[in-house]
Order: sequence, then structure tokens, then C-alpha cells
Amino acid sequence: MLVLITGASGGLGYELTKKFYEKGDSLILAAREDSIKKLKLDFKDQIYLDIDFLNDSISNKLNAYLQDEIPDLIIHCAGGKIENDFHPIDTDVLKDSMQLNFFSAIEINNFFIEKALNSKKNMRIIHISSDVGITGRASPSYSISKGALNTYIKNSGRVYAQDNIMICGLICGIFEHENSVWTKKKKENPKYYEEVKNKSTLKRFADVNEVAEVVIEISKSKSILYSAELINITAGNI
Repeated sequence: MLVLITGASGGLGYELTKKFYEKGDSLILAAREDSIKKLKLDFKDQIYLDIDFLNDSISNKLNAYLQDEIPDLIIHCAGGKIENDFHPIDTDVLKDSMQLNFFSAIEINNFFIEKALNSKKNMRIIHISSDVGITGRASPSYSISKGALNTYIKNSGRVYAQDNIMICGLICGIFEHENSVWTKKKKENPKYYEEVKNKSTLKRFADVNEVAEVVIEISKSKSILYSAELINITAGNI
């Protein structure tokens, strides 16, 4: 199986890269140029796509690197919060947030969906979304971008299901890894960190490996019934 993972160099993307690599799958690993060197050392003989979603032309990069490739599975892990994301909303911050968390995924999907349709190839696309796209309980531009992504998943998932292209999204709550926002908050504002953690169902935040395991399980399924679904994996926190 050929698997494209965006944001492959850190957090959930890196965890998934490890798991698919250990399974022997072929990988297309998308990350910024400064992270590609580490990926090449850790995961040899794969396809590496150095791309900065805020500054590069995504279509040019895809055409240059991946003209003949059609992944069986795409997992969108790339994303994050833009600096100065607060009220009143700065429209430049909102544009960057939409580009990083939403538009970049659409461009990648469009590129490969067209190829899959032309070749009549089945494909699965899993987006890692967030509960803040539903609750709005985060920085405004980040929340808006995730809300837009969730709507895109519902809308596009219905359209392409008839072509055996499954598009779904995982609605994640807070999960921690080495460089996550909440790992930093644990050091910078431990009182707030403990307050939010203790309000959660499990009285702890999810581990990145737990989220990765859910992604793997969904990726194994050939069922088209996941199409257009937003699958909550928050342990009942929303």
C-alpha cells in the first residue's frame, strides 16, 4: 500500500509514519525541508516531499515530485496554530490558518482525486480534525479553519463515495506528544493544564499512540461507509 502522510515529521504524523513503515508499506512523507533530513535518516528509501504549506506552491511541488504516483491512502496530519491568533481576528492570520489547516489539504486531495477518477482507483482520505471545529473553544482562526475542514469532509465525502473514494475525518480532543501545544502549556501554565485535564472524561489527555491506533484501524477498512463521517474520538468530551 502507498500511503501519503502530511506533517510526517512530528507528533501524530511521525507516529503514523513509524507504524506504516514497520508494516512495510511504501510512504510519501510530506514535511518542511528542514525536517526531511531526519525523515530520510529514520525511514529510508521512501518518497520525500519537502513542502511548506504557507510559502510553497503546492501544485508545483506535487507536479514536480508526484506526477506518476497515486496513493491508496492519504492521511492529513499537517496543521497548527498561527501566531497572534486571537480576537479581534486579524484577517491575515485567518488566511494563513485557513491555508495551513484547510486549503492545503483541498489542493492535495484535488490533485490525487482527479488521478484516481481517471484510473478508476479506489482511495481513502483521512483528515485529522479537532473538536474545536465544533465547540469553538480555541483560538478563533484555528477553530474556524477546523470548522471549515469538517464541513468540507461532510460535503466532499458524499460526492466522491459513489466513485469509491472514501473521505472521512477524526474529531480529536487534546492529545500530547513531545512538542505539542499542551506539553508546552504543562510547563508554562501548570495550573491551567491540570484544570483542563481534570475536567476530561479520563482525567488525562490522550497519548499520541492512542490516536494513531484509531487511524490505523480505520485505514485497514475497505468499507465505503466511513464516507463523509466525522468520527469522534474524544472519549465523550464533546
